[in-house]
Amino acid sequence: MNDLEGKGRYRDVVVYIGGADVIFPKADKVPGKMGNLIELYEKTMKEWHVIKKVAVFHLMFKSIHHLLTKTG
Repeated sequence: MNDLEGKGRYRDVVVYIGGADVIFPKADKVPGKMGNLIELYEKTMKEWHVIKKVAVFHLMFKSIHHLLTKTG
């Protein structure tokens, strides 16, 4: 949050949460995944009810940040 130069850019490093069973997408996959999400929003979700739109967008956005868990 304090990295003013890094704000607004996609990460370019491996990230993890110590002790957690979360597997994050590789950094080189993040821009494409975000592009796909924005494209889906523009083509499909834009016309949805605001609650559905926010819920689905949030779920998909979060899935880009922590793609899988080791346990499920």
